Amino acid sequence: MHGPPARRRLAPRRRATGRPPGARERQSEGAGREGGSLSPVGSIAYAGSRVALPVALRQFRNAPAPETDRRLPSSARTREPKALFSLRSGDRVRLDAPQEEEDMRQRVVAVAGPTGAGKARLAVEAARRSGALLLSCDSMKVYRGLDVGTAKPRGEARAGVDWRGLDLVDPWEAFNAGRFRHVFEEVRAEAAAAGRPLLLVGGTMLYLKAATEGGGEPPPSDAAVRARLRARLAQEGSSALHARLRAVDPSFAAKVHPNDARRIVRGLEVYEVSGRPLSSFSFGRFGVVREELERIVFVVERTRDDMDARIEARVRRMLDRGWVDECRALLANPRGVGTEARQALGYRELFAWLEAGANPERYEACVDSIISATRRFARKQLTWLRKLDDAERLAVAPGEEPVVYVDRVVAALGGRASAAG
Repeated sequence: MHGPPARRRLAPRRRATGRPPGARERQSEGAGREGGSLSPVGSIAYAGSRVALPVALRQFRNAPAPETDRRLPSSARTREPKALFSLRSGDRVRLDAPQEEEDMRQRVVAVAGPTGAGKARLAVEAARRSGALLLSCDSMKVYRGLDVGTAKPRGEARAGVDWRGLDLVDPWEAFNAGRFRHVFEEVRAEAAAAGRPLLLVGGTMLYLKAATEGGGEPPPSDAAVRARLRARLAQEGSSALHARLRAVDPSFAAKVHPNDARRIVRGLEVYEVSGRPLSSFSFGRFGVVREELERIVFVVERTRDDMDARIEARVRRMLDRGWVDECRALLANPRGVGTEARQALGYRELFAWLEAGANPERYEACVDSIISATRRFARKQLTWLRKLDDAERLAVAPGEEPVVYVDRVVAALGGRASAAG
């Protein structure tokens, strides 16, 4: 008995592609095999040989990264090229040559570190070699007349360098992170227009973060409202005003100590001027660098013993240069010294000593208190600086100056390292 006639197996019909016969490339043997059949994943020419697409992509991913300067922070290194390819089922795939993505962000380089670490000398030398605009990032160097005790650059440190952010306001005026943000915007626009790099230097981390992180407009201020609140503070005490702050801005009040008069007054000032709690403003919500900026931060670090010794020598050197006479002149001004300027490191202690009669027997105790306060402040600065995950640490040995790292900073600014650097 004959069975049913055998069916003739037909070759699968191919979709017309307009290509001549044989132009279609065969898939690599075994590539994309599932259940004994090949899946239409296509093939690719890679490194001079034809392989299946999954293999090619795997080889491309495992290819060595382009050479970069590993000494620079990650944000300053060359970006890895991206693969651009298109795929049609069963067709050949073309892998375009690696392309470098164009970066439209403005680069901002900062040299930070604790007070007395030697960061200013490094920044000055880098600015000279690169032609950068140099913006001071120090909350007390903005005040006119506060020169000796803030180590404001003078003489050689100003020669051949375009400084910004110095001597902006009088000692009786208020200055805060919001105002510094506006200064930063003006300076970075100036640098961009001139085609020059922008370099920041200083130890006021709040200013650095206000300039390069966060977003939105800063909360408003009003000198008349602030003066009225300070009068109330003198009459009613900080606890009473803190209770008022809890009523209008419980979120901010929870972060403010009842004895922190300055922040209590600020919170109430913002509420009375704007009708909004300070905690509702987006400005100051830091942690992410602004998307229009590329930030590179170098942090000067020294051992604790080295810092302590340098701070004591620095304080006594400032006193030898006339710091006490400078404080006398500031107190003699009829306009006086504002609350913010009075908080400047060392000035607070010298003002108190002078206003108490300048007893010579208490002078050394005053000096010791300045040294101790400066050391505490330096440790607080280091705590802030350790939170910068993207910063490159510049370890400086005792007896050494950070200027040995000038080539790294110049390279980050886009300049060329010198042979002698």
